[in-house]
Amino acid sequence: VREGAFNGAFADPQCCNGAPVYKLFYKFAFDGTSLSSPELFFALKQQVTYGHQGGGMVTIPSGNADAGKILFSVGDCLPFGVNGLEGAQSMETHCAKMLLIDPTSPGIYEIAATGVRNSQQMNIEGDNLVFMDIGGVVAEEVNVVPLADLLDTSTVENFGWGMESGVTKNFGDGGGDVSFGREGTFAVARGQMLQFGQPHCLGDLEETDMTNMIKPYIQFGRSPGVPLHGITSSVMSELSFPNIKLAAAEFNTGTMIVTKEDYDVSGPSSVNFVKLYKEDSNGNLGLLEHGFNSLVAEDLSLGPNESLRGDARLFKYPDGTAGVFIERTGQFFKLHEAQSPTCTAIPLGHIDDVKVKVSYRNRVPVKHTAESSYNMAVVEGFDDKVIFIDQKEGILYSYNPTSDSVTKIYDVSATGADNEPTEVSIPHGGPVTAFSNSMFNIHQVSPGPDANSLFVVFTSDDLPSGYSHTVPEMPSNPEYHLQSWDNGDACNVTDLNAICGWGVREGAFN
Repeated sequence: VREGAFNGAFADPQCCNGAPVYKLFYKFAFDGTSLSSPELFFALKQQVTYGHQGGGMVTIPSGNADAGKILFSVGDCLPFGVNGLEGAQSMETHCAKMLLIDPTSPGIYEIAATGVRNSQQMNIEGDNLVFMDIGGVVAEEVNVVPLADLLDTSTVENFGWGMESGVTKNFGDGGGDVSFGREGTFAVARGQMLQFGQPHCLGDLEETDMTNMIKPYIQFGRSPGVPLHGITSSVMSELSFPNIKLAAAEFNTGTMIVTKEDYDVSGPSSVNFVKLYKEDSNGNLGLLEHGFNSLVAEDLSLGPNESLRGDARLFKYPDGTAGVFIERTGQFFKLHEAQSPTCTAIPLGHIDDVKVKVSYRNRVPVKHTAESSYNMAVVEGFDDKVIFIDQKEGILYSYNPTSDSVTKIYDVSATGADNEPTEVSIPHGGPVTAFSNSMFNIHQVSPGPDANSLFVVFTSDDLPSGYSHTVPEMPSNPEYHLQSWDNGDACNVTDLNAICGWGVREGAFN
């Protein structure tokens, strides 16, 4: 379509927006207030697009054979709208995988799990790894797996996302045998890139379709009248929640979704909404009508017609109690279960014997407060602190619960300033700038193997000079090599309609 036609509506086709970047893994010395002595030990190539970059990361604790190694969730490297395709289940690619990375052996990694769509948070709970996985349309998930099973890479754990090559099924809709992907305990169609509402559900999976996959602990999805879009996080805390076994948060509605059932390998546990109440300085409780999003409306003085979305991230403080971090405002709160008031009517779908009170703790500075303009994260697992990440700006903050103090410990844009390491040079520009709303200058952080170190994952346009170790590359399929129109390059996908699912037929509009 020529430039300017239809008021420019087709001048910048979103389906071609994509760019290759590198994720760079550094180990820093960390004295509690600043970072120093960076060592680059791993890099991987990834497609940045309007999709799934993963980023869940944990450090294996002492007492395990692989103590000090990192588990990192890559994401499926694709835009939203498709079911992970064959690459998510292929062992020939690192996309949609959990990687076990050895910081002491640069470039060395193993595939620990496959079929993971877009996990942005992992936690170790006892002997298990617990992680959330953002779904497409059908199923948002929290998964549980014994840590020992993941670390035994002779068998790769499979969480289902993606399509197994050559596997088809007849779903009784007149379409005959069709290939399908798996999302939660459901079958989903192939889908179309960057199409909202895709990939659609084909039906329930049968037990024979799930013989080689681990079923979710909980799953929830969208339905009429329930505008759930995506899971942000999960938390387990016996200290905060005597009756709730697992809590999850949803980014669009600000709701908390919980289960009171233990994990069962045979299938997902039942879930319910739970009412949230803010505790004021006098201990009085006020209902948060819009869940965690009410905290956003209050802090930013938003009106009834403005978006309240705040992206609530659940986590645990060093003492084991549960907290929530509001990305949009930088505030973080403490969570505690309390007895439900008998005078409050509980709508259908809410558990009626439990409520959760939300108590203000502190906040970190936030540079972007418009809806979806921010990228923030929270990192637990430290003995005496919680770390908050401004992923978009590349800033790290450390919070000490004992002193109730927040300290900035790193700023990628202020290299050379006081308490900023000068040894790191991360190239920026190009895709990093072009995809500013979906780019993480600092993608993730995890505790180092000891109290005096920290792992940090950066995003870079290029590999640093001199890095000569193995770098996992992208699959050769065109879906993994979408190009950006921001710099005027021609899109290298030749059949847009087949790949992206839209187009203008030949001859239309003269």
